[in-house]
Amino acid sequence: MWSPCGRFAITYNGELYNDAELRRDLASHGVDFRTGSDTETVLRALMLWGEAARGRLRGMYAFVFVDGHRRCALAGRDELGIKPLCVARATDGATVLASEPRAAASAAGLVPEMDTLAAAHYLVSIRTTLDRRTLLDGVQTLRPGEWIAFDDGLCARSIDGPSRSSTGTTTVDDVRAAVEDSVRRHLRADASVAAMLSGGLDSTIIAALAVRELGTLDTSCAGDASDIDAPGTDFALARLASAQLGTTHHEVAVSREGFGLAIPRLIDRLGTPLGTPNEVAIAAVAARVAKAGHKVLLSGEGADELFGGYESTLAAGARSLRPRSLVDDALHFWLHEHAWVPADVLPEVLRHADEGTVEALRGEVRRVIAPLADGASPMRLTLAYQRRVNLEGLLRRLDSSTMAHAVEGRTPLADSELIRVADGLPDGLLFDGRRGKVALREAFKDIVPAEVVERPKASFPLPIDRWAQGVAGVLRESAWAADVFGPRALEHALSNDPTAWRLAWPMANLTHWAHAMGMAQEHRREAA
Repeated sequence: MWSPCGRFAITYNGELYNDAELRRDLASHGVDFRTGSDTETVLRALMLWGEAARGRLRGMYAFVFVDGHRRCALAGRDELGIKPLCVARATDGATVLASEPRAAASAAGLVPEMDTLAAAHYLVSIRTTLDRRTLLDGVQTLRPGEWIAFDDGLCARSIDGPSRSSTGTTTVDDVRAAVEDSVRRHLRADASVAAMLSGGLDSTIIAALAVRELGTLDTSCAGDASDIDAPGTDFALARLASAQLGTTHHEVAVSREGFGLAIPRLIDRLGTPLGTPNEVAIAAVAARVAKAGHKVLLSGEGADELFGGYESTLAAGARSLRPRSLVDDALHFWLHEHAWVPADVLPEVLRHADEGTVEALRGEVRRVIAPLADGASPMRLTLAYQRRVNLEGLLRRLDSSTMAHAVEGRTPLADSELIRVADGLPDGLLFDGRRGKVALREAFKDIVPAEVVERPKASFPLPIDRWAQGVAGVLRESAWAADVFGPRALEHALSNDPTAWRLAWPMANLTHWAHAMGMAQEHRREAA
C-alpha cells in the first residue's frame, strides 16, 4: 500500500487488535483514512510516529515500511513472533525480506544449504530457528518483537524493545479481565470465526468466552483416530466441554497412515521441518475449518509460556537450576537434561558437527539465556526460556499450518498486553509446585468444567512415540540422510528401541525438508 503522497509504502501481513483505538488517535492528529484496512492504520502510524510506533501496535504482524525520499526502510515483527519475517543478503548485494526462509533464499539467489549449527539446535530442541539463524544457510529471521532500521546504504540497525520485570502485583481478577478483553479483541473479524477445542484449560477458556460474545461457535478437536471413543482423552474432554458450552463440535481423527503421508506434504508446503507432530493435527483442523467456510481459527497457544504451564518442566527446572550457577545450570538443563538429542552426542548424530559445533551451540544458547537470568528465580528463568524459544516455534507452527489453508490462526492467550499481566503475577499464581497456570484456573473455574480445570497438562495428542517408526522410513531410503547422519545414529533411529523416536522424529523431518529444498537432488548430482 502506498501513501497518498507517493512517498511511503508498506508491505504488511497481520492483524491489529487495537485498530479502532489507533485510528481514533491518528484521526486526532489529522489523518484522513481512505480505507477500512488495518494495513493503512499501520502505514499511517509509521508515517506519523516512525520507530516510536512499536509501542502502540497490539496484534500479530510483520511488515516492511519504506520512505522513498530518504531511501530508508523499517522492518518489524510483533512482540511474540506470531508472524514470521526473514532477511537475506542477495548475491548482488541487495537485501531481501520475506515471510519464509525458502522465499528469502530464492529471491536472494542463494543455493539452498543447511546451516549446521541451526540443524544441531533443531536436533536438540526441535525448534527451527536459533536466535536469528534459520536452517537455511545465509537466511536469518528477525527475533520476536525485533524491529530493524535500514538506513542509507542498507546499513541495518536493530531497535530493541522495552525491558520488563516481574512485579508480583497482578491478581486473579486482573487476569480474568485481561483475558476477557483479549478474547473480545481477537473476535473482531469480517469473516466467521471458529475455534480449536482440545478439552484442555486454554482452549476451553477461549471457547467459553467466545460463546458468550457470539452466542454460538464452531469448534474442532483433533487426535489419534484410535482414541476417539476412549475415556480421558482430548476427544472425550472436548466433547464434555462442548456439551456444557453449547458449541457446534467436530472431531478430526488422524490415523497412523494419514500422519505418515501428511508429513512430507506439509514440510514441502511450509518449507521447514515440523517442530511437533501437532502440526499435522492443526493442518487437518484448518482444512476442515476452511471447507466449512470459516476464515479465522482461535487457538490456545501461549498460555503455558505466559502463565506457567508445563508443570513437569517447571518442576524439573526448579530442581536442576541453582541460584549461584543459574546460567550454567540452565544451559545444561536445556542442552542435555531436557533435550531431544543431548548436545554431547551431536557429533555422533550429525556428521558435519564436531566439538567446535557443540561449543558454538553452547555459546549461542548461553547468549539467549544470560539476559533472561538477570534477577530471575530458577522457575522464572525456566519459564522465560520457554517463552523465548518454545513459544516462537509453537506460534510459527500454528500460523504456517493454518495459513496453508487460507485460515488465519489467532491466539488470544499469546497477546502483548497479557505478557504484562502475566509478568506481574507472583510465582505461586504461575506454578505452586504442583499445578501450573494457577491464576488461569482460579480466574475461570466458574465457566470451565471442573474436569478441565483440574486436568494436568497433556502431551501431544498424536502418539509420536508409537508412530515415529513409520515416519523414520525415509532415513533408510535417503542418500542425503546417509551422508549427513552418522551410521550409529541411523541404526538407532531405525531400531525398535523404545527411546528411538526422540532421534527418529527430528532426523526424519530434516531429511524430508532437505528433499523439499532440493538438497537431496544436489547430493545425487555431486555423487554422480
